[in-house]
Amino acid sequence: MNERELYHFGIKGQKWGIRRYENYDGTYTQAGLKRYRESERILDVRKQKYKDAKKSGVKGYKLDNLKANVKAQKREVKNNYQRLKND
Repeated sequence: MNERELYHFGIKGQKWGIRRYENYDGTYTQAGLKRYRESERILDVRKQKYKDAKKSGVKGYKLDNLKANVKAQKREVKNNYQRLKND
């Protein structure tokens, strides 16, 4: 690569200035909303599984594993939100 040359490694087929998940006014497109809502739905399901297991007296590794799943999904929701903001 020459220092005077410009290279662009963008998304193939995406047009300049067109965003995939956000409109020009800052609101989300239908695809963006769908992406974010799906990750929130999965988080709600995992939280409910954790609560149910805790109520039924599950202890040890299984409960820890369910708690780890909730934490992982929270990170995923946060990452999806950040990606939507950055995209």
